[in-house]
Amino acid sequence: VLDCASKKAVSKFTVAGVGLDTSMGPIGAAGFLLSPDGSILGISGSSMNFYAVITGAALNSSTILPPYESPFGLLPDDTRFIAQYESGQGNVVGLFNMSDGSASHLFDAPVSFGYSSGVAISQNGKLPAAVYGTTLRIWDVK
Repeated sequence: VLDCASKKAVSKFTVAGVGLDTSMGPIGAAGFLLSPDGSILGISGSSMNFYAVITGAALNSSTILPPYESPFGLLPDDTRFIAQYESGQGNVVGLFNMSDGSASHLFDAPVSFGYSSGVAISQNGKLPAAVYGTTLRIWDVK
């Protein structure tokens, strides 16, 4: 982490190996994402890893599988992420815990929608979305 005003490092830490599978093309690409407040770094490669930016402490206590096609988003509560995982004839879009990858909430897209090609969540964490072909599905989290 760099302090832009002083141009000095605030923190520096080692992350787990990303371990990409390049044989699958863009599906094997790594994704890096900061939480809305910049306090959490999420990395998706051969597994998901989450870190506290200032201390460099790992937040996940176990291995978390990478999302299908690597898109994910971090929620402002600094404890969950939105992702999509392959499941049968489609995929599951949901909110998952950064600590262990367990589902905290799954969304209700019909199986007939097939696979989503991307997920996102609003900065306040209230509007998760997923794209299915030419359909954009947006949910309201209360």
